[in-house]
Amino acid sequence: MVVIVLGMHRSGTSAVANVLHHLGVSMGDNLFPANRWNPRGYYEDVDFFDVSVELIHAAGGHWGAPPEAGLIQEVGAWFLPQMVGIVGWKERTRGTWGWKDPRTLITLPVWWEALNRAGIQDVRMVRVKREHEAVVQSLVKRAREAAALAAETGEEDAGLADMATWEHDRWDALIHEYERRGAQFLSEHAEVPCITVSFEDLVRAETTRVVVELLADYVHRGAMHRQGTVEAAVRQIEVRG
Repeated sequence: MVVIVLGMHRSGTSAVANVLHHLGVSMGDNLFPANRWNPRGYYEDVDFFDVSVELIHAAGGHWGAPPEAGLIQEVGAWFLPQMVGIVGWKERTRGTWGWKDPRTLITLPVWWEALNRAGIQDVRMVRVKREHEAVVQSLVKRAREAAALAAETGEEDAGLADMATWEHDRWDALIHEYERRGAQFLSEHAEVPCITVSFEDLVRAETTRVVVELLADYVHRGAMHRQGTVEAAVRQIEVRG
């Protein structure tokens, strides 16, 4: 089974991927390292991250300026052999596995073609939602911190410093575009299982365990899961009251 985590940057996808990892889903062997903006780790497979970044760049954009869907699919043809190789190897060597990268909302049509060409049919989606304004404020905060860091060290983080001057409306439009791409894909592939997880529910003390158990049931197809595994996943979440 493949479990794909879908969600906007700063929407809680890392927290959900962390939970899935501790529930026994192989989220990657070469994970993107933790940093000041995500000290608990991203649980983001570098193989998928690198390809999505390269694909978006080849189509003339970046994560803050997503290329049109048609162009992504056109350019994606160049990347398909590599993508088929990645998902095929994962399927052969892992049991239940998956990946998380917010850019997947932009590149998913090409990854989907790669999964199909590799003959992988058992795919499930986990869609992560967070209150819209909270996502905006988190993105703004990270961009401004990146700008300050660039001023101190001369080093930038994925172009974030250039986005520090963005107005609220521009962030607003970017979030809506990511969400629109995801909603469109899911609408066109209604047969694919998908559940939606609220970040606010995940980090709320009263509902953390409920969300973790929901995810455990979902990825284990309703089979009994070890209580210790659920406990380990619950402990990963920094609850907020």
